[in-house]
Amino acid sequence: MSPRPKRFLGKSEHPVDPKGRMSLSKQFHGALDRDDEGRPAGVLCVERSEGKCLWIFNDEGFAKEAERFGTDAMPDPAGDGATDLDEQRDFFEFVEEFTLDAAGRVVIPARFRELAGIGKRATCVGVFGRLEVWSTERWEARQRGKNSPLVAGDGAPRALGGEEAAS
Repeated sequence: MSPRPKRFLGKSEHPVDPKGRMSLSKQFHGALDRDDEGRPAGVLCVERSEGKCLWIFNDEGFAKEAERFGTDAMPDPAGDGATDLDEQRDFFEFVEEFTLDAAGRVVIPARFRELAGIGKRATCVGVFGRLEVWSTERWEARQRGKNSPLVAGDGAPRALGGEEAAS
């Protein structure tokens, strides 16, 4: 029997303490790699396009993301504008490897929390090959896709159970 693929699925909410420590739900631990001592480990970075959330990858997922813009870019010899090298610098400046501590927490650097607007609460959402970490306020306020189960046929927000629909 082949091993199950490593994937991030589901959603969870977590408090973030003043030191930036956030417990990571056990449902996501299996998608992470293991360090030399067997502890869950991965790569944390600021989302590339808008910086509205953070991304967590395992090694395979991070390698795929890094390939999207090339890892062997060289400066444009003509020197006319932004280069692939600039894109790399901008991305890798906000990438850090992590290992969960004994309590299953990841430490989110202050500059990452500031860019993503993460305060006292964070919402983690599995997006198959990565885990997104959002400010709970930003997550709740974001525009949902038209095919979301939480969007009614007329495009109006729809709530589950005792929840109020976000408008």
